[in-house]
Amino acid sequence: MAGLSLPTPDDLVTYDQTWAAHQSGGYMDGNSAREVLAKSNLPNETLGAIWFLADADGDMRLSHLEFRVAMHVVMQVVRAGAAVPPQMPPAVLQALNPAPPPPPAPRYVPSPPSPQPQLCRAPAIPAPRPSP
Repeated sequence: MAGLSLPTPDDLVTYDQTWAAHQSGGYMDGNSAREVLAKSNLPNETLGAIWFLADADGDMRLSHLEFRVAMHVVMQVVRAGAAVPPQMPPAVLQALNPAPPPPPAPRYVPSPPSPQPQLCRAPAIPAPRPSP
């Protein structure tokens, strides 16, 4: 059996479209995920191993990344006859990780106006007194 290959951009589009259609509040519950993954017609034992691999935090729901992991493993098993790995290869996991949001744009905060320069005032020189 072959190992997992990296996902293609088309794979990621497919995974994300499926995710968008079935997620709620940033997660996909177990029932929704089972419904999606069962369409692969893989044996329940294989789907269970994929779930165990994908649900990294064991909360019985899938985050976006966890769903991408599950979908990718399912697709690799179906298409390429890959074996379900005991853990995700780091390169594949990195390729599946959704891009982090861009950092917020720096806000323009005008600096406070600088105080007006104080003019140096010399002491007044008294006018010469007329001589008597």
